[in-house]
Amino acid sequence: MQIMFTRAKDSFRGESKKAYGYLKRWWEETKMKALKRIVLYLSVLFVAITGPALAEQLRCGTEIIEHGDTAAKVLEACGEPTSREAGTWYYNSPGELPREIDFVDGEVRFIRVGE
Repeated sequence: MQIMFTRAKDSFRGESKKAYGYLKRWWEETKMKALKRIVLYLSVLFVAITGPALAEQLRCGTEIIEHGDTAAKVLEACGEPTSREAGTWYYNSPGELPREIDFVDGEVRFIRVGE
């Protein structure tokens, strides 16, 4: 694109040089707006994909909690949850992302981190 503007600049005379300046400034602004828009869209997409994540595993101390583990193992490894609600245990420790563990028939079915 720079080559186009350079050739166009050489062909402009007098007042036309002003037009070239405007055209060049418009092109630079348009590129920046497009780039900002792309960065914004990619950021929104990244947040939508990564935030609140469904985790495969959860670390509690030295233990790993994963799909299929029993409520007793979770209680032993992670301790008493901050709250319990209809088969879901919530852990909200200071300095850590909130964690949510769903149980079905006494076994871990879903682990959510960061909601």
